[in-house]
Amino acid sequence: MSPDILQMKRRKATLITFVIAFLALFFSSGETYTEILFIGVYGGAIVAGLVYLLFSIFIYFYFLIRR
Repeated sequence: MSPDILQMKRRKATLITFVIAFLALFFSSGETYTEILFIGVYGGAIVAGLVYLLFSIFIYFYFLIRR
């Protein structure tokens, strides 16, 4: 696989994870609308950031082992 394809998949996985985490956290809390929005955005960003980091590590080791 080329690096461009892996980076596109990493971006897509990060975006999908953010949306799923945002929706899950958005509908899981029952406070005011502003608090729900902030919980969804911050929680979604944290989960998406972790997925981005893990995918980056995977890409690094994939090309390191492939050499």
